[in-house]
Order: sequence, then structure tokens, then C-alpha cells
Amino acid sequence: MAVAVHELEGLGHDVSALGVARLYADFLNGFILDQQDAAARPAVEALGLRAWTAQTVMQTLEDKVALASRVLAAIAELGG
Repeated sequence: MAVAVHELEGLGHDVSALGVARLYADFLNGFILDQQDAAARPAVEALGLRAWTAQTVMQTLEDKVALASRVLAAIAELGG
């Protein structure tokens, strides 16, 4: 992960969830933010994206299942 952060920073991009959303806004309809980035949700939505928050750090099988369920629910909400 540190390499990706270094690369974003080196290219002059904002190293944050909002920065990543800005990079991909032209290609996405929705964006899932980690719960700790929930304050950025309005700014992500201002980019024209639907936004949701979820626990994205997966340490257990239950965490993985919960995130996968949230992603699938978001896709369904987008009509996918």
C-alpha cells in the first residue's frame, strides 16, 4: 500500500479516499469509503458518485463477508 500512496503523492494527487474518488470519478457510478473516511462522503457525492461507507479493513472471514455484502448491495442500488 505504501508504494501506491507514494505513487499518488509523486504524481501530485491527493492521498485520501476523496483523492482516489476524484481520479476514478469519470469511470465509476459509486464509491465505497471506509468508515473512518465518512466525513468525505458529501464531497465524493459532489463528484456525481453515489457513496456508501463500510468497514473496508478485512481481518476476519466475517469482515470479508460483510464488505462483499455491502459491495453487492451497492451494485444492486446502482441497478447493476
